[in-house]
Amino acid sequence: MTADDALKTTLNLRQSSAFPSLLILAVKHTHKMFAASVGSSSCALLHSAAVPASGRKAVSHKQQQKPQHRVVRVAAAENLDELSELVAISPIDGRYGSKTKSLRSAFSEYALIKARVTVEIRWLQTLSEIPEVFEVEKFSNEANQFLENYLKNFSPSEAMKVKEVERTTNHDVKAVEYVIKDALKENAELKKALEFVHFACTSEDINNLSHAIMLRDGVEVLLPEMDKIVDTLSTMAVENADVPMMSRTHGQPASPTTLGKELANVAYRLARQRAQIPKVPLRENGWCSRELQRAHVRISKRGLASRCREVCHRLRFNV
Repeated sequence: MTADDALKTTLNLRQSSAFPSLLILAVKHTHKMFAASVGSSSCALLHSAAVPASGRKAVSHKQQQKPQHRVVRVAAAENLDELSELVAISPIDGRYGSKTKSLRSAFSEYALIKARVTVEIRWLQTLSEIPEVFEVEKFSNEANQFLENYLKNFSPSEAMKVKEVERTTNHDVKAVEYVIKDALKENAELKKALEFVHFACTSEDINNLSHAIMLRDGVEVLLPEMDKIVDTLSTMAVENADVPMMSRTHGQPASPTTLGKELANVAYRLARQRAQIPKVPLRENGWCSRELQRAHVRISKRGLASRCREVCHRLRFNV
């Protein structure tokens, strides 16, 4: 049957009272699709079938032109300044924010700033314990406790001070240094060692350790969640051990299997990856390689290079 024959059949059906109105809508919808393939005469037949004679009106040339789609622009609103799932750029913080909020303590910018502050404080404490750095006296218990309390109570509002300073410095790590110095002024003993904050360090010395801290903390959040998924899948595998299903290979039906067996496969593979993640060393992000060598060059005149490892130990890295 040709396209013209098909359209004539449609006309005959149209004249019948049993012709569904839904088909009329379908014919209208496919009118443009037929236009390119069946020719103008057939399109005229199709248009006649779609529109009853009583409802046809004369159409001007302007009305026959393709309608212009109106572009709707979203006006800026005040609430766009507040992070929500509607304005978040990434679906991690948007659509899936409720599922990933536990990772904010490890992978947010606040977490990065806090990690940088931690590295700077640990380095300052290490310098105070090195006899060769005689400019920095060994900190008392009270001074060390002051530093520990500062780290423990480092909040997002404190991190916001870093962002405010960064607007002037245009340098994120330098802003961290300035905020730490400003906080240590409150302690008379630590005030004497202000200029040794960030001593002999580059930004990369601080950043690579900070990123390692974030990865370490993120893994500590991730592993319990992985354990929950493995346990759930394992339970489902047992419950559905006798439920048959057709397996597939390259999209084609293959040998029969059971739903429980397939869930057990996923659970096993995920458990294997979960066991491997804690074994991934973070040492390459610390001073165990390139940065330790750079530190050695900068401070070897005082025999301090071997002490750099103490910072890594304070941060719980294996070096």
